[in-house]
Amino acid sequence: MSKDTIYVKPREGLRIRQENGRPLPAEGRHVPLNSFWRRRLRDKDVVAAQAPRKAKAKAKSTEIKEA
Repeated sequence: MSKDTIYVKPREGLRIRQENGRPLPAEGRHVPLNSFWRRRLRDKDVVAAQAPRKAKAKAKSTEIKEA
């Protein structure tokens, strides 16, 4: 993600609404680093977190199967 976004999670026990009115998922998400989210960070309603890494897809086996 760009420097203009940040990954945040709601502080434990809180349910935080995003700017669009929907709740912020408990697992967190990337959000724009604007005044709305800076205020949430300052008020400790959300915490900056490390974004989860995507699992790598398994490579196809190159084994030769005998018939």
